Amino acid sequence: MGNIMTGLWTAVSGLTVNQNALNTTAHNLANIDTNGATRQQVIIQDFHYNSIGQSAYSTMQTGLGAATQVVRQVRDEFYDKQYRTESGRLGFYDAQQDTILEIEDVMGELENSPFQLAIDALWTSTQELVKSPDDKSVRTVFAKNAQSFIQRAESIYKQLEAYQVNMNTKIIKQVDQVNEYARKIADLNTQITKVEAGGVERANDLRDQRNVYADKLSSLIDIKAVEQYDGSLSIMAENTQLVAGGTAYSMSTTRVEDGTDMVKAVWDHTGTDVFSMDRVPNYETNTNIGSLKGLIWARGNDAANYTDIPVREDFATDADYNDAVDVYNLRVESSTVRTIQAQFDNLIHGITTTINNILSPVTSDIASQLPTTSSSTATLTINGVAQTIDLSTNKDVKIMCLDAPVGMNDDKTQGTELFARKSTDRYTDATLTYLDETGAPQTINVKVYNEENPADKYSLYTLGEIEVNEDILADYSLLPLSEENSTGDYAYNNVAKKLSEAWNKEFSPLSPNAEKSDTFYDYYTSMWGGISTKGEQYIASTKNQTTMVDNIATARQNVMGISSDEELANMIKYQHAYSAAARYFNVVDSMLEHLVTRL
Repeated sequence: MGNIMTGLWTAVSGLTVNQNALNTTAHNLANIDTNGATRQQVIIQDFHYNSIGQSAYSTMQTGLGAATQVVRQVRDEFYDKQYRTESGRLGFYDAQQDTILEIEDVMGELENSPFQLAIDALWTSTQELVKSPDDKSVRTVFAKNAQSFIQRAESIYKQLEAYQVNMNTKIIKQVDQVNEYARKIADLNTQITKVEAGGVERANDLRDQRNVYADKLSSLIDIKAVEQYDGSLSIMAENTQLVAGGTAYSMSTTRVEDGTDMVKAVWDHTGTDVFSMDRVPNYETNTNIGSLKGLIWARGNDAANYTDIPVREDFATDADYNDAVDVYNLRVESSTVRTIQAQFDNLIHGITTTINNILSPVTSDIASQLPTTSSSTATLTINGVAQTIDLSTNKDVKIMCLDAPVGMNDDKTQGTELFARKSTDRYTDATLTYLDETGAPQTINVKVYNEENPADKYSLYTLGEIEVNEDILADYSLLPLSEENSTGDYAYNNVAKKLSEAWNKEFSPLSPNAEKSDTFYDYYTSMWGGISTKGEQYIASTKNQTTMVDNIATARQNVMGISSDEELANMIKYQHAYSAAARYFNVVDSMLEHLVTRL
């Protein structure tokens, strides 16, 4: 009788196990189109065995049926980890690609208004000056083209600055998304641990939701996800704890430094920066992961200008220069926006200062500007303040050359610059006292050049601070294109020729990493070529990463995805098994009834 009763419970266990399997199969079919749904699988185990004796070889046992060991998710942790890593890398390069495409739009080279047209117009009007330097209409065209050149350059640079600031909005939005996903994962951790605390049920649907948020999070920031013993998912982001159990740590944005509009991401619980800016992200160190990092590196931490490109002549030693190049590579070259800002501003600075230095030349060799002198020193008085200058070693003070070109106006105004700084005059009036060859003191009026100071933006010939000289726009005859010859007459051709020849001279390498210097045209071509090359690299990287992510996603889906054919086959299998258990139950029930009614 006892064995018969045991048979009933064995049959019931079969019914229960197969009912669970049918329910799981139905759940899979119902979620076949649900985003992030993972195929669930019932693992069946032997319930228990009773020992009924001992044979010569082993213990004799009878089984007590089957039981559901676990309803598990069919996932591959390796594919999950690989997918999240490569998805984050795709996000990084996608952010870089978007930035370079935006810069190409700003520069206008792919549209009908490329900046090169402004360069061409200025160069063409320079050539016309060579032909007719004393023609006021030609001078007018030259000044107008110079004005258009600066206005177009200013417009481009302002758009670059505006885009750079607008990238803050994307950064702030992505920081908010990281915080949101972290909170949702933490909330799901709490729910999952509650459901699974009794060890009876696994919260597979909640786990699916959590995995979806983890996947989304991985595209924004580099994460390492590890499931804990209680079923919660612990997440490290950029080597800092982001989620631990039911707790989500947050990040926020703050200004990179006072006086700048740029923001950076910082951890609220530690007060430290989320991203280290001391190393350029790359494949070798596996640091090129996450669209948030991609945005920050593409933007850079400040607007750049020509002073950010180190020039060997500005440094006392090779070691100092090499250190400056390292800083340039880290802070400028690694940022798509800062690179183009610095290079573009360097081109404009080169063109404007070259033209100015021809029309209004300066020199530190003051002795060469004086008649024969019997002294190696002179006294320079500026605004009533006198200083002694060593004429043989002077490098700190520059003056306008005393034989600088003059304008066509009646006063023969000397050395009027074409491109002026908005806040700083080119010269300050001063007097210079020296001893002539007889030892008698002589005093002359000079104009002391106000040097550019990298620490003072307003002293620079940089975009945002340059304009065409208003005096020249009011009177084009002020353009200093005339030079006095030995007979006291004025010749025009020489200055115009210098302006024309300047376009064929090398003025600067594209960057300190370039091997040679370029002319203005070659510089712009190299700069645009660099943009295009970067764009192609980022597009190729994004395309390759997209393919890789798609392949991993396909492989992962092959493991975790729900197949309707497979599930329908399982349904038939479990239905048959359920029917078999039911028939077995009926047989045992009939036996029991027969025994009870016949005894």
